[in-house]
Amino acid sequence: MPHYYKGFLAVWRPLGSSYFWVTGQEAQEFKELDTAHFQSGLRLADVDFYDTLGTYTAIWRPGSGAQHWQAWLSAQDFKQQDDAQFQAGRRLAAIERSDDGVLGVWRTGNGGQRWVTGKSFDDVVDLDEQLLPQGLRMTRLVRTNGSFTAVWRSGTGTERWHAGLTQSQFDSISLDYYTQGLRIVSVDLADGGYSAVWRPGSGAQWVHSGLTLAQLEAKDEQYKTDGLGLLTLKAKRYSS
Repeated sequence: MPHYYKGFLAVWRPLGSSYFWVTGQEAQEFKELDTAHFQSGLRLADVDFYDTLGTYTAIWRPGSGAQHWQAWLSAQDFKQQDDAQFQAGRRLAAIERSDDGVLGVWRTGNGGQRWVTGKSFDDVVDLDEQLLPQGLRMTRLVRTNGSFTAVWRSGTGTERWHAGLTQSQFDSISLDYYTQGLRIVSVDLADGGYSAVWRPGSGAQWVHSGLTLAQLEAKDEQYKTDGLGLLTLKAKRYSS
């Protein structure tokens, strides 16, 4: 089935207005931009890959410490890389999956971590139930061609996640969780549905999908005046 680009999916939360985002970057441009931002004290906070065009979308925020990212590793090579990064004191801050493999961003961190890729919905449900009592909470959830990639990190408190939601279901659930004091920490739109994770949080939250680039830029400027910043930005394929 063909895939169609239907605009940007973006989430704003009270993260401050000091950040930088870009979209439509080819691989070499993206690498050079990341190097420049790293040297100026910014760190990758979110990465998305639109494989129909082969371009990257990303958000950088002020940060310190080490950072390493690598794109399109096989699951086996990704495990080896993650093991090395974990031993070096870095944890997964972002993850993305395409037909070519797995992309990961590791940043200075601590605590436990678990990740999976290429898993079914039921696999993720079962593993999540095992990890919650161990003090791990889901932080990332990505769906690609019917299978899931997920990351859990050390954490406490409530965790809620859903996959394959329609627009109306996603809007309704997000509003319900908002009133319960939960906020989006990860959202993805692929294979015709939303996959998202909610964790305890506070303050405003705005979610928009199907934005043109001009609309995205206007919304971003508007929310910056309120002290909000982009949590995540997706320019991802999904079926019509």
